[in-house]
Amino acid sequence: MCDTLHTAENILSNCSYIPINNISISDNTHTSFYFHNIDGFKSNFQESLINIKSMNQLPSVISFCETNLKSDDPDEYEILGYNSEHFYAIDNKRKGSGLSIYYKTSHMFQRLSALDIRNKHFECMGGRIKSDKSYFYVIVMYRFHGNETDFADRFLKIINDYKDKPLLILGDFNIDLLDYDNNPNTDKFVNSLMSNSIFPLINKPTNFFRNSSTLIDHSWSNILHTSTRASIIDISVSTHKPILTTIPTAIQHFLSEPESSNTNVLIHDVNEASINLFSNDF
Repeated sequence: MCDTLHTAENILSNCSYIPINNISISDNTHTSFYFHNIDGFKSNFQESLINIKSMNQLPSVISFCETNLKSDDPDEYEILGYNSEHFYAIDNKRKGSGLSIYYKTSHMFQRLSALDIRNKHFECMGGRIKSDKSYFYVIVMYRFHGNETDFADRFLKIINDYKDKPLLILGDFNIDLLDYDNNPNTDKFVNSLMSNSIFPLINKPTNFFRNSSTLIDHSWSNILHTSTRASIIDISVSTHKPILTTIPTAIQHFLSEPESSNTNVLIHDVNEASINLFSNDF
């Protein structure tokens, strides 16, 4: 198996549930991305913010889906020390839409209109985040509940221009990765991303509703390094637990930004046989 798959397997093996007050982030060496399906700012924003502020170091980027945030909502949903971008909730839809990305004022974020997409199946927002040491493309996604069979194809078209650049994808996909062996649509989705050297970083349930537990909150990336980490934060503001992904910034791939070339990030030969071996980790 190639080095990329070994690295991805190690990242998955280190994925665990962590109490929020035990999380340690070093801003000097890593960029950290927090994602949470918050199930409504009105109900859960303040409690979420209290939890986030209890971390020893605030994340570089904080993102939410299902914010239900309207364009005329008050500024109480801003976070001190962060700038923000919002994809406001769908008009006349009571709940279940809206995306927000907060990024530290020490970072730059260029929101890309090509990644502002909303249709009857999903919504996403994204752009390029840049610190003094690195840059990444980040996409935040919420896929509405549904059974469309062509989502993998749709999603690959969206990320096609970014898949060969440093990329992190976060979101509630409503695709249970633990059902990989039983659901052909999940199988297609996973294999489509992995065949493009974009790997899952979470392999444990993130959503707990009644008597079920599912892995529908995802973190995917082609930024595979021995110090890349993804964790599930063990708090219960909504039925979804937040996920935290930390990406090393002080490595050669990210010290300078290519303007026109497509440079892969720790990407090697990935084929169907190696994907099947890797998928046993779910």
